[in-house]
Amino acid sequence: MAIMNYTTEVPAERTVGEITSLLVRKGARSISTEFTGEGELKAITFVMPIGGFPVCFQLPANVDGVARVMLTDKPWTSRSHGTKEQFEAKARERAKWVAWRILKDWVAAQVALIESGQAQAAQVFMPYAMQDDGRTMFQLFTESNQKRLSKG
Repeated sequence: MAIMNYTTEVPAERTVGEITSLLVRKGARSISTEFTGEGELKAITFVMPIGGFPVCFQLPANVDGVARVMLTDKPWTSRSHGTKEQFEAKARERAKWVAWRILKDWVAAQVALIESGQAQAAQVFMPYAMQDDGRTMFQLFTESNQKRLSKG
């Protein structure tokens, strides 16, 4: 089964611009891009007022996760073009574009929920809210609060 957006021809940098526009439309007041040590796009960080208070959010693109799925869906074979290393490098390059496109589609869906009155910004973005120590609400939840959920 092909992963969503696997045929995209839109570079990650252009997609980040589209995500930025969506976030500004919903009230983001400060937006920055984070990069890896190799200069690759890693995440978008933005500040949006929630309940009158500025909240910092970070939306990461998991390029490695997308690359793993793409390579699982279409693994290298001796009939593939080039060596296994070349094949995997091309898949990782493609995964950058795909990961950011998927994130853009997710942000667009969240904005649609907000604009249609089905959700508030805090509801959809809260897992990505960052604490002062850099951990997100999702990370805090998985580290401790997850144990507090009832069994159903």
